[in-house]
Amino acid sequence: MKKHLLSFFLLHFSLSYSSAQSNGGSLQTIQNSNAIALIKETFIKGDCKNVSNIQVSGEPVSFGEFENAGNVIGFPDGIILSTGDVKLAEGPNESVETTASFANNSMDEDLSKIATNQLFDVTVIEFDFVPLSNRVSFQYVFASEEYCEFVGTIFNDVFGFFVSGPGINGEFKDGAINVARLPDSEEFVSINTVNHILNNDSYVKNELEGDANSCQTPFSPNHVNTIEYDGFTVPLTARFEVTPCETYHIRLVVGDVGDDKLDSAVFLRSKSFDLGELAKVKAIVPNRTDTIAYENCADGQFVFTRPTGSNRNEALPIDFIIDNTSSALEGIDFQAIERTIIIPAGQNNVVLPIESLLDDEIENIETITLDLKQVCKCEGGSQATLRLADARPPAISFPILNACADQIFTIQPQINDGVPPFNYQWSDGSTESSLTELIQVPTNYTLTLTDFCQNSISDSILVNIQAIPTATLSGDVDYCEGQADITLPLTFTGSPPWSFTYIIDGDSAILVDNVFDTDFRLPVNQAGRYELIEFTDAACQGQALGMGLVTDIGMELTYEVIAPTCPESEDGNISLMITGGEMPYDISWSTIVDNLLAPTNLKVGDYELTISDAQNCRLSTIINLPSPTISLPICENTAVYIPNAFSPNGDGINDFFEISLPNPTSIQQINKVQIIDRWGNLVYTSNNAMPKWDGAFQGKLLNPAVFWYQIILLLENGETTLLQGDVSILR
Repeated sequence: MKKHLLSFFLLHFSLSYSSAQSNGGSLQTIQNSNAIALIKETFIKGDCKNVSNIQVSGEPVSFGEFENAGNVIGFPDGIILSTGDVKLAEGPNESVETTASFANNSMDEDLSKIATNQLFDVTVIEFDFVPLSNRVSFQYVFASEEYCEFVGTIFNDVFGFFVSGPGINGEFKDGAINVARLPDSEEFVSINTVNHILNNDSYVKNELEGDANSCQTPFSPNHVNTIEYDGFTVPLTARFEVTPCETYHIRLVVGDVGDDKLDSAVFLRSKSFDLGELAKVKAIVPNRTDTIAYENCADGQFVFTRPTGSNRNEALPIDFIIDNTSSALEGIDFQAIERTIIIPAGQNNVVLPIESLLDDEIENIETITLDLKQVCKCEGGSQATLRLADARPPAISFPILNACADQIFTIQPQINDGVPPFNYQWSDGSTESSLTELIQVPTNYTLTLTDFCQNSISDSILVNIQAIPTATLSGDVDYCEGQADITLPLTFTGSPPWSFTYIIDGDSAILVDNVFDTDFRLPVNQAGRYELIEFTDAACQGQALGMGLVTDIGMELTYEVIAPTCPESEDGNISLMITGGEMPYDISWSTIVDNLLAPTNLKVGDYELTISDAQNCRLSTIINLPSPTISLPICENTAVYIPNAFSPNGDGINDFFEISLPNPTSIQQINKVQIIDRWGNLVYTSNNAMPKWDGAFQGKLLNPAVFWYQIILLLENGETTLLQGDVSILR
């Protein structure tokens, strides 16, 4: 990310944000604070979504998804939790101190126990889960802008994966343990435990040259073009033991430490949160895409699949029940089935056929639902439903259809019952579901329809020739804003429904369709010349005839405004000039004014105005009273402008940290200026003088970093004021 060196910013602001240039790297991020989607759709592995009570805490922009990261962090996609804006994770790495600061002093009971100082900008996703096996695992990467220059300091941004539940007795809230640990170690993963010095086999360098030099480590970034962070871990795996079928809770937390500067993030690999798997069952109907089986036509099946990790060298018996929500009756609607099925050794799945029984009754669709009898229940995969339906023969119906000579028309048959998909055979050889034709005389068409169960039926339609339909628009009416129920008459011939398109004064076309009234009234909402340009009835392209004229009898308004003397003054005024309409006028303002036609003593802002005349015509507008274009001496205040960054590189542009006083006479003197670094060291001070700092300390130019300033001013009224904030040295 690249901080733009803007000339100056007004001191007081609530959110400090690093500007980002367009992404040039391969890692891509998407802001997304939909916690349910992030966990259930992205993070959880397999079909069993045994998670609930999903909650988030933190800034919405600090949650999201990432992709295209396989060659960067070691796995391709997943969830990202950041102490800043997830968009700032994208490369290239062009800044040593990328930050989205929310000035958010955070409290987190778990994270505070492993943090070295005050927490800021904490981001949390947490949820309950029910494991299916005795071990749960997932993969992650930790990354930070604090690398490498703040290794070993209080600015030790941290994260944790805190798990609590049956059989777990740890040092954190509710007896939780932190499973974000180094491999084969009890040490928690953080900036101070994984870096260029400690556990460097688990660390990926990405520092820029200035940071590398300050850390006395070789300059050798690995992914400077593809990710912003100055360093990150290799892919690590969190593993922990659990009791199957019990409910556990996990909190995924990351936070800034010591200040709200320099972002850190945790990348969680998609589909890596592995709860374990059970046997699964699903319903299918061979050669069909739905799960509807038809009597004496298409039988259904239930397919049972081994859980991952099951020993394929052994046969696996699976017990199940027919759920009591099933509406199909065993032995009446389908052949009786055993309640245990065995997946043979060497096979991953086995098929249980369901043979539907033919009867003479016409019934609604019925269901067979199987539930697997397993120790744990699974939100998805342990239950499947097959639907049973009667294979009723198809029926064809055609609408009454007319056509106009030499105009294209379409025959769209209505199909009732039958089992899709259908095979269509028209008398002209077409096999499409509808027929598009052009005729000059009445013509008969025949359709033969065959359904999936090979039931066939034929039917015919006679298409007659009709006269060309017409639409005629007429009328000459008066109109003004505020009047209702102004219309133009419009008449049709032909067969409904009718559709037409019209224009007003040659402007964009407006479509009106699905009209059934022979004598239609076209609503008027503006003055102008109304013309029909297209018209169709139920079958044909018709003739669009006539026009309507709508005359504006409303009022016209002109006005003059005089801006206030100063932005905060209340001495502006507005003068109105109203013409047209029928007097008397009723004038209404959105605020109380001293004169309806020429209000005075107004301040800067928008004023809503509504005028009505004797015919109930209405005119509404918003008049803006602007700020004065010229700043008068009387309007000057004690504004102080302070830069948020400077670049002491000797190029003559922004080489010094200086402040600007638009009205120097409002300041008696500058009592004191102090600038300190992140460790609290005083690197610059001046008394009773304007600051002009060249970025040096004890004769040595400081590396790019963020510094804090305090400026005490004595105002002309004798009061003192304290200004404080941060400024960055850039290169």
